[in-house]
Amino acid sequence: MALSTDFKDDILNESVNEKRKYQMTYNDDGTVSFTDVTSYSQTGSEYGAAEVNEERQAINELSSDLKYERITGSNYYLCRIGDVKFYNYSGAIPEKWTGNLQFQMRETLPVAFRPKNAVSTGVVMRSGVTGILDISTSGIIKVNPSEDIPQGNWVMFSVCYI
Repeated sequence: MALSTDFKDDILNESVNEKRKYQMTYNDDGTVSFTDVTSYSQTGSEYGAAEVNEERQAINELSSDLKYERITGSNYYLCRIGDVKFYNYSGAIPEKWTGNLQFQMRETLPVAFRPKNAVSTGVVMRSGVTGILDISTSGIIKVNPSEDIPQGNWVMFSVCYI
């Protein structure tokens, strides 16, 4: 839903009038009506209940999508605001890895914290060793360090993804 962004204010034609001018008409039922007879160099935009309701509806839709959720485990922290997710791990290397140096984290991400597309990003671990962090759409997290790190050594990394 695209909201209007081209509203304009009334601009009085100051050479003709310094203030708004109204013509008063006497009605048959004893009331009076006013007609704006001001000279304008620019007529402003209409803005009323329909525009306010449209904006409030859009704001409500946006805010309902931005739910905050947080999960803390023994060695990890997950945070989600809308579609933006954050994963932080700090702890011992969880398992011995195979010959290709890859190890898999013990936990699988809950469904709400899984990426829409697979995530692959560089990480620097506490030991200074670099590597690649992969998170699959099924929530499996794997780390591929650039060099051998003995099991039980401490690693720390953070990643933000959608």
